[in-house]
Amino acid sequence: MLAAVAGGVIGSALTCAIAIPVVNATGSADDNRPSSSTSSGADIDDLVNRGDGDTDQASDPGEVSDAGVLLVNTALQGGEGAGTAMVLTPDGLAVTNYHVVDNSTTVEVEVAATGETHEATVLGYDAAADVAVLQIDGVSDLDTVTVDDDGGVDVGDAVAALGNAGGQGFLSEVRGEVTSLDESITTTDQYNGNETEISGLIETDADVVPGYSGGPMFDAEGEVIGISTAAASTNGQDGPTSSAPGVQAQGAVQEGGGVSYARPIDEALDVVQAVIDGDEGDGIVIGTPAYLGVSIDPSGGEAVVAAAEADTPAGQAGLEEGDVITAIGDTEVSTFDELAAAVASYEPGDTVTITWQRDGREMSGEATLTESPLN
Repeated sequence: MLAAVAGGVIGSALTCAIAIPVVNATGSADDNRPSSSTSSGADIDDLVNRGDGDTDQASDPGEVSDAGVLLVNTALQGGEGAGTAMVLTPDGLAVTNYHVVDNSTTVEVEVAATGETHEATVLGYDAAADVAVLQIDGVSDLDTVTVDDDGGVDVGDAVAALGNAGGQGFLSEVRGEVTSLDESITTTDQYNGNETEISGLIETDADVVPGYSGGPMFDAEGEVIGISTAAASTNGQDGPTSSAPGVQAQGAVQEGGGVSYARPIDEALDVVQAVIDGDEGDGIVIGTPAYLGVSIDPSGGEAVVAAAEADTPAGQAGLEEGDVITAIGDTEVSTFDELAAAVASYEPGDTVTITWQRDGREMSGEATLTESPLN
């Protein structure tokens, strides 16, 4: 889970509405991941299912549909995560929050309406927008979500969200209304203290809890206006309870009373378009990132190596536990974030010079970066 403090909730903790860690679980990377979606190069506006009516701001959302909604389960290094996602095209192009799949080794999705499970590949993402694009493996004729057609979201509009509350394995629903637009928040990882700025969000009072991240935020027509992204940690952490437990069951509806944030769906679709076009840059990362293979304590003031196994690029370059990495190529680094950004600027297969300090001595070595086992 991520915690954050946002402008509209001074002093309150926020938690990204999702990745729920479970320790002592492991997963392995799939090195045979497809490189692109079957929708590559197409116009996403021609692919998605758009609605066909005007939003009735005076009404409450009717019964929302679970068509195209996915339960997401991820294997992490030393743990597991859970979240929600949405199917955009019948051939399995899907979207979720990046933090739902961040650092995962495998991603499994379950079609909420049928219980069918499939492996999914992370095609690309924009970490700053907190949007990731998935391709579900070996599927066709999937139901999709219905995306808002009029682009209008106003304060006071009624909303409803569906999500895998608490990683419970079935969908629950919460309702509320839009309370603010174009909000910015700072999310803070509760485990390492790393902060991420996220802006341009829809603020609502729907009582979203961990597990909803990546799921749909509907308007009064039952059309998707956004992706549930973050929520106040003071929201009901147990989430709504289901009146009919089971994968296909939708939990009891809970009304507003929390603070939550959603990424506008059209902004998320801009990321999807960039990924399927192969338009990398300006925050868009496509495919498998480069991998150095060191463990770093991100809470420290320096990029101190906690581990560098012999069969990793870092180990082959000569890095050892306790070394302090000071440069990747010509880029000086002094923190975990700077090191991560420097490595991310390269592609798998690139050979780079690593510079580090050991017992007061400057040392260097070359490493050929490989494909990351982590998304």
